[in-house]
Order: sequence, then structure tokens, then C-alpha cells
Amino acid sequence: MTQELRASSPESVAILATRKNNQWSYSQATDRISITSIIHLACHHLAIPCEEFKTDPVGRIVGQPADKLEETPSLKYGYTKTPTYWAAGLAEAHAATAAILFSGKAVGG
Repeated sequence: MTQELRASSPESVAILATRKNNQWSYSQATDRISITSIIHLACHHLAIPCEEFKTDPVGRIVGQPADKLEETPSLKYGYTKTPTYWAAGLAEAHAATAAILFSGKAVGG
């Protein structure tokens, strides 16, 4: 993760919180905690601001219900053709990016 962040040189990192609040299997919870922790630690190591955003405020920012972020039209982000993997996580990643930009934390502020 540190190598990826160093190579891409982001000004900040946004993590989109999961909407799943219960009925986790142990392995699902472990995977989510591990991945989130790795991202936070890599960001800390490289002094990159990192924040986790809940889906409700992100949905308000992008004008989409929180449980339908994956259905946000790619046109909203300037694409003329829907990118590969849009419905498999890319739409949510763009929504999280919008959240961090509109939160004013993209430049550490």
C-alpha cells in the first residue's frame, strides 16, 4: 500500500465506510479491519491525510441515496462511457473522492 501511495502521490485519501453493521463473519470483519488499518498506517507513514466517510454524507454530496452509490451515473463524473468495474466499486470510489474534495480536506485543511 505504501508503494502504491508513494507512486501515485495523492494529496489525501478517502475510505468509504461499509453500510454493513451486523451479521459479519469473523473473516469478513478481519478483512475489512485489516485493509482499513493498512491504508491508515500507510497514509500516516507518508504523512497523507486520510479519512473514512460514512455513506450517508457521501450520498448527500453526490446527490444519490447512500445505499445506491453504485448506481450513480458515470456521466456525473465526466465520463462519456461507463468505465469497466463501475458497478463493482468504481462508482463508490468516485463518490468517496467527491466527499473528500467537498469536505475541504483534499489539501490537508
